[in-house]
Amino acid sequence: GPTAPAIIARQLVDPVPSLRTVRPTVPEELERVIEKALAKVPADRYDTAGAFVEAAGEAAQVEVVPTRERRTPRRGLSPWAWRVGAATAAVLIVIAVVLSRMTASTPINITVSNIVHVTSEPGVELQPAISPDGSEVAYIEGPSGGNPRLVVRSAIDVGSGGESRPGEEVGEFHLYPAWMPDGASLRFYAFTLGSGWDWKEVGKLGGSVRTVSVPRRSSRYAWSPDGSRVAFAVGDSVFAYSADDGEPQLLGVHTVDPWRPHSLAWSPDGRLIAYVNGNPDWRFSANVANASIWILNANGGEPVRVTDQEHLNVSPQWLPDSRHLLFVSNRDGPRGIYVVEVGPEGPRGPPRSVLSSSDPHSISIAADGRRLAYSKFTVEQNIWSIPIPRSGSVSISDAVPVTTGNQVIERHALSPDGEWIVFDSDIRGQFDIYKQRLAGGQAELLADISSHAFQPDWSPDGAEIAFHSGRSAGSGSAEVLIVSVAGGTPEQLTDFPGFDGNPRWSPDGLTIAYQSRGPQGVGAMNIWIVSRDGVGLPWSAPVQLTGSGCQDADWAPDGVSLVCYVGQGVGARVSREGEVLARYDPSTVGLRMSNVLRFSADGSRIYFRATHDDGSEGVWWIPATGGDATRVVAFDDPSLAVPSWLTVGPEHLYLTISEYESDIWVMDLEW
Repeated sequence: GPTAPAIIARQLVDPVPSLRTVRPTVPEELERVIEKALAKVPADRYDTAGAFVEAAGEAAQVEVVPTRERRTPRRGLSPWAWRVGAATAAVLIVIAVVLSRMTASTPINITVSNIVHVTSEPGVELQPAISPDGSEVAYIEGPSGGNPRLVVRSAIDVGSGGESRPGEEVGEFHLYPAWMPDGASLRFYAFTLGSGWDWKEVGKLGGSVRTVSVPRRSSRYAWSPDGSRVAFAVGDSVFAYSADDGEPQLLGVHTVDPWRPHSLAWSPDGRLIAYVNGNPDWRFSANVANASIWILNANGGEPVRVTDQEHLNVSPQWLPDSRHLLFVSNRDGPRGIYVVEVGPEGPRGPPRSVLSSSDPHSISIAADGRRLAYSKFTVEQNIWSIPIPRSGSVSISDAVPVTTGNQVIERHALSPDGEWIVFDSDIRGQFDIYKQRLAGGQAELLADISSHAFQPDWSPDGAEIAFHSGRSAGSGSAEVLIVSVAGGTPEQLTDFPGFDGNPRWSPDGLTIAYQSRGPQGVGAMNIWIVSRDGVGLPWSAPVQLTGSGCQDADWAPDGVSLVCYVGQGVGARVSREGEVLARYDPSTVGLRMSNVLRFSADGSRIYFRATHDDGSEGVWWIPATGGDATRVVAFDDPSLAVPSWLTVGPEHLYLTISEYESDIWVMDLEW
């Protein structure tokens, strides 16, 4: 049982397990004797210990020398027997109460003090990892689009200005620093031209850098506290292997609203692994999509939910007792740090606030649990416009803002008349759908719903907006809805249990393509469609279009085909019947495209954001019929980070541009 009182209760009520399940060679007759001796009701047991010994001897076929005893009829218990029985019962009750109090879950009380800046320079310092002894903190400096590098600073002598940059000479990108148990070296994920992504290990003060041998290339690795085992995630599955032999074993598969388990964290006793399901983009961005925290037995089993998925729940970190998890969440509004007690069976009570409204992005805890580092990440993310050059390439610094203000905008789409732009924004604290004139003016709220709303797209007749929204019940799923451009109550079009999202209108306005894992909510993302015979008429049931994995579709202007992202930096064009007409693999020219591909207004080009093997980033296009890629926008301003979201107009490209600021803080914990 999970607790001492539960064990006592089972001893009093549950039947005794069969002795032969433990040792099959025990004679059946002896097993029956043992079962009788352990009967719950005293009257069903042997009258005396001597009777039990005699029966056991006969059953085991051994010679028994009976003891001299006085057999008396069982006419009831004597006063002496009653007193012994009462005393025994009292002792058992006292033991149960004491054990219950000893094992009861008393809510932990954590207080914080000595909160200080580790970094205060302009720019982005992110992904803090505090050393095992709490004396130093490693972090990544620079946005993901600007060659981020590994840095180590003192977490005690703050303000001294001293720092080291281990591994600075290796790779173009550094991410996800992690200390080794001895605190003398670190591991980090690095991208190097020619070899791609690898895990590297380097001393905290620098020196030689070695490549860490791992079974699969993945950014989702975690080393056990003693360094003897390594866990990693591939797709929806979590594996572990011994650091000595490197033979991976499957620990568990995440089947509930599966995304990609990430941010793995071992408990200090090595028995449990915590991880995050959902919103993998959060690790290096300001994305606030919902995510949940789960735990998994380090020897294998079914994942167990720890938090809801109605909010952003990320960055799990264990206290040394292996019973309490700290994490970042916006469950009460602004992001804060929370603690929850957990066991193999899941949470043992609700999460409690440790540091509310501190707006942490991610956290890291020292081995003794007395010092914590966190990053405070702020961002303004708006829509910018840049003219499409007739030839050559332009700089992202030539872009001008379309929207302004302290908000985060992700995706957007133009109105058919080119006068308006629709977008999702967190102006009110959650993501809603707004429209705004391109010429400027006030943003107008279109759909007032209780949950986040994302990915709007304007219907060809200009009368409706399609978007997707997460279910308020908190399953982590989403459905496709449409709402009048004048506002009002949205109409729900899909209801699969998983994620139905990223809707795109067909040019005739009678079909909406979207991505989904289908009626079971599991498996690969594919393109599905819903259709209607005319504007205002009922929508059909969903129909699957693609079958080999495809997402984030965009219709060709003639409505005959769609383009979508199939993974691994490759796109495809498919017919309305789901036939693959063409594949676009820009890796042949050293490019890795993002997951958003968009047709030009005349259908002759396909635009996409991409990263070149030389580390440069920008917007490229390829002919819809296939061919060489041409760069039109260079992301050459390190102060401007550009996510994948892209809208193509007749003469302009509309990009989401992020202006980041993030610092590292440390503080002491008392508990």
